[in-house]
Amino acid sequence: MIPVLTIAVLVFPDVEPLDAIGPLEVFGAAGMLLEEAVASGASPPVPIPRPVVVGVGPGPVHTRHGLTILPEHDLRSHPLPDPHWVLVPGGGGSHRVAEDPVVLQWLRRLAAEPGRDRRIMSVCTGTRVLAAAGLLAGRRITSHAIALAELRRRVPDADVLEAARWVRDGSIWTSGGVTAGIDMAVAAVED
Repeated sequence: MIPVLTIAVLVFPDVEPLDAIGPLEVFGAAGMLLEEAVASGASPPVPIPRPVVVGVGPGPVHTRHGLTILPEHDLRSHPLPDPHWVLVPGGGGSHRVAEDPVVLQWLRRLAAEPGRDRRIMSVCTGTRVLAAAGLLAGRRITSHAIALAELRRRVPDADVLEAARWVRDGSIWTSGGVTAGIDMAVAAVED
């Protein structure tokens, strides 16, 4: 059996759709290419990435610009077994998600699990969710320019980098806006 690398892409009301969908497409395309290689007889050098859309709660998610996403799993009634990686996108709804105890506990639990190639990634203002979960203290991080001052207030001991497109600090990866999130996803796949 070919090993799978499960990547949970969190979605929530008023999420910035491209923050979620851009990296999801990168992860999905990488998985598709590896599956095609396996079908032609090659052995994959790494587990096959498989993105899975996870909602905060059950039902459809209405994004910032009117797109509706129907998650495969949700954190309240149909949770995903522990993913290897998690991507937290940004958007106006990240304010509410940063106050959701179910989301914050889920992220804390995953971050604390030893012995896995765990990555917890954020795009744009998804960093406020990671900050609220207590995952950014003492780390090098970045976000979209609109969130940098807020990050400095939320995580005063973090090294907030203004000019970085994305930053990796151990298992935590943070990125600026939409295209920086796509760049981060490409770097994560390449790594």
